[in-house]
Amino acid sequence: NPSDIEDVKNIPIKLKVNKEINFHLDYPLPVRKAFSFFIKNYLRTEKKITRFQKKSLERSANFEKRYWTIDKINFVERLGKEKFDLIIANDIDTLPLALRISGGKSKVILDSHEYHPRQCENDSEWVKYTQKYTEYLCREYMSKADLVFAVSEGIADEFRKNYNVDPLLLTNATEHNNLSPGKVNEEHIKIIHHGSAKESRNLEIILEMMKFTDSRFTLDLMLIPTHRDYYNELLIKYSSEEKIKFTEPVRTKDIPGFINRYDIGIFLLPPVNFNYEYALPNKFFEFIQGRLCIAIGPSAEMEKYVKKYELGIISEDFTPEKMAEKLNSLTAKEIFRYKENSDKYSKELSAEKNLELIRSKAEELLCSQEIITEDQR
Repeated sequence: NPSDIEDVKNIPIKLKVNKEINFHLDYPLPVRKAFSFFIKNYLRTEKKITRFQKKSLERSANFEKRYWTIDKINFVERLGKEKFDLIIANDIDTLPLALRISGGKSKVILDSHEYHPRQCENDSEWVKYTQKYTEYLCREYMSKADLVFAVSEGIADEFRKNYNVDPLLLTNATEHNNLSPGKVNEEHIKIIHHGSAKESRNLEIILEMMKFTDSRFTLDLMLIPTHRDYYNELLIKYSSEEKIKFTEPVRTKDIPGFINRYDIGIFLLPPVNFNYEYALPNKFFEFIQGRLCIAIGPSAEMEKYVKKYELGIISEDFTPEKMAEKLNSLTAKEIFRYKENSDKYSKELSAEKNLELIRSKAEELLCSQEIITEDQR
């Protein structure tokens, strides 16, 4: 906690410029109108200039200048006066800020949820304007963190190879839920997919898959309309399909309990970028806590868990036909056995195990007497 501030969870710092423009209402009407026209257009032009300057800064090749915006400088001025024992930087874009606030007085952990330099490599604009900037942040700052976490072994290995760090695995596991696997109705097998509606996830694959599954199967989608136009396109195209239903999203903490009524959790994620190839997402662990049989494509990291713990099925590829083929071959008895395995390993694959790791590593750092100044870093 900060030294003299109690119960602080978040310190919002907002910059706002208030402009008040007054002129005498007794001026002649033409003067008032002319003045009003000038002011409105002046402010409109100023906004356009500000947007242009912001866009230019976001694409600047001077990466330090690009990073240290007025907002971040303000954070450092405000929080740099405080004494923190430990600062956790959530992904690479907060690490330089965390290190500057620390000033060598605090230990710093980087919690990395992506392999940042290839996060959106399927987006040509991101590659053109952001990739080198992200590579710079990783190159300049990652090794200065006292500890780095990564969400999958594939991502951790890539960081080791390129940035002189040795990340520890900290999965996206959710907290343990005290649930039991539900019985499977062999005449009605219920499939669920939940998550963000993003074009890059190619959700059409699992929707098209339903054309090739037998009559036992239905699919519910519980989507957050992250990309509203894409979400609407899916609704228009598939909501009238007899075997498909769109359902309203629930709060994150309620997901395992909600999906417990289903039999199979499905996620087909074509590897359109490095992070998708080595993804080990929240929903995978939510399927486990929901005590579901899991159906995935040949995604490297998820596949390891499905095989090791016998949690479900793995399609030969990411096509609708191949996944439907796998599903059609399942019996109700096999599905229930996979659901029982999710139940069996639900504690081992929960967030509680992650918390134990975080606590132990944080204690190690805090017990260390060596304090390193930012310059020495």
